[in-house]
Amino acid sequence: MAADFSKYDDVVNVRDVMERVEEGAMMTVYKLTRQDMTTYNGFRYEIGVTARATGDPAQGLCSNGYLHFYLSPEAAVFLNPIHASIDNPRLWRAVTEDVPVMDGTLKGGVRTLTLVEEMVLPVLTTEQRVQVGIVCAWAAGSTSWRQWALGWLRGHGRSAAAAAAAWTAEVAAAAEAARAAARAAWTAAAAEAAEVATWTAAAAMWATAEGQERTGTTVPATGAPPAGGTRPYPPRPLPARTPTRTTCRSTGTIRSWRE
Repeated sequence: MAADFSKYDDVVNVRDVMERVEEGAMMTVYKLTRQDMTTYNGFRYEIGVTARATGDPAQGLCSNGYLHFYLSPEAAVFLNPIHASIDNPRLWRAVTEDVPVMDGTLKGGVRTLTLVEEMVLPVLTTEQRVQVGIVCAWAAGSTSWRQWALGWLRGHGRSAAAAAAAWTAEVAAAAEAARAAARAAWTAAAAEAAEVATWTAAAAMWATAEGQERTGTTVPATGAPPAGGTRPYPPRPLPARTPTRTTCRSTGTIRSWRE
């Protein structure tokens, strides 16, 4: 049986589901099992018998602390490959009185679940799968990709060549964005390296100036270029110094230093 999405809203209103359960109404959900009516780790269901989760709910939704379900048969079939990944599954309508824990609209979990009847498993067409994929990827799509996607949803540009052209444009746009980011990063790194080199040279000059002052040698005039060189940075103003008295270990004499 081909899936019919027309009877479902684009987004399941989880708030309405929660309110209905909190009011005491029995909630109808959908469950997939293997052909022998078992699920993960061999947990077995029986029609009309309330199953109870055996694990600790504190472990979270994706654990044996909950029995998992879907809000529609179509969601169960579409998400099976990335969830339980059951080969040749059976589909069941089930009910629960528990307040569910929801993973958005993807799946839910309850502590108790009762299978009511088996249902015909929907068959999703390639067109329906592509449509859902486009909707899921829409927020992250580029302008060129969205143009192709809108055309596809309207029945245009559904050929392999059109999809390949859209993909090529997407790859080219991503490559150009990567190149632009690399150029920006290189420019920033080069500027930073130049600044570091400049201040390293300045620091070396300041250290030389301080050494010349202490030894009484000639200090070049501020801004005067050395022979065959370029104009240096002005020496850094020397910090204020406080006279201290220290004893020379070799001679025992007292020397006065400015630190």
